[in-house]
Parts: sequence; structure tokens; C-alpha cells
Amino acid sequence: DVSKYKLRKDGSLQPRVLGNLTGGSTALITAGAAAGVTPTVSISGKDLGGEITVLTGTAATTGILVNVTFSAPLQVAPTVFLLPADQNSANDWSKFYIPAAGDTNAPDTTKFSVHIGTALTDGTTYKFRYLILENNA
Repeated sequence: DVSKYKLRKDGSLQPRVLGNLTGGSTALITAGAAAGVTPTVSISGKDLGGEITVLTGTAATTGILVNVTFSAPLQVAPTVFLLPADQNSANDWSKFYIPAAGDTNAPDTTKFSVHIGTALTDGTTYKFRYLILENNA
């Protein structure tokens, strides 16, 4: 289907879009150790964008806060943008990061992880919005 591709200057075909923000299946989310003991995590949205909610458990630490697994593999490792979606996340924004390409736990074609550099407050809700962009070669 020609409408799904665009022609690059070098003559190669490029998919017009990776997907859309409202179609497809919901990504899956699991808590990482940094979320603490018995945290609650949820996700609303699709593979390419949505909102993550984390209610930290006890003994929150550093490392992986959540893992998000795409409902279907992407064609290439994406760039993941993360934004605070509530006051708690905005207040602690300097603690959150997505590893860069080439680093351990960097986003790949099947998943991305949100990491914490400094432990979060136990029993606190944090909300983030994420947006996934394809890295074109």
C-alpha cells in the first residue's frame, strides 16, 4: 500500500508512521525494584503514548521504577519522551530518566524502562506521560 510509505531523498522507502497514538493495543507495565515493596503501577494509552501511574510501596530505592513492554515489537529502538503529569512528579523530576541508546536498559524494539537516580518517597503517587518516536536511520 503506497499510502503507508514515503520516498526518501536517497530513493528508499520509509514507513509514513510507526503507528498512531489511539490505535493498537495497550502496552504492558510491570514494577521495578525501585518502586519499593508492594507498589501499584498502571498504564493507560497505547504503545506510542500514554500515561503511567506509580504508587510507591515501602522501601523505595534507586534503579528501575517501571518496565513498559510494547504490545507489538517496533521496527527500531525508539526515542522515549517522558513528562511529569502531576505535582509529585514535577517536584521530583530531576530523579527520573530513560537510559540513553547504548546504555544498559536503553529502550529497544520491545520495551523501555523508567529509572530513578534517587529514591522516591514511600506511599506516594507519581504520574508521567510518555511519547514514543521512531528513530529513523
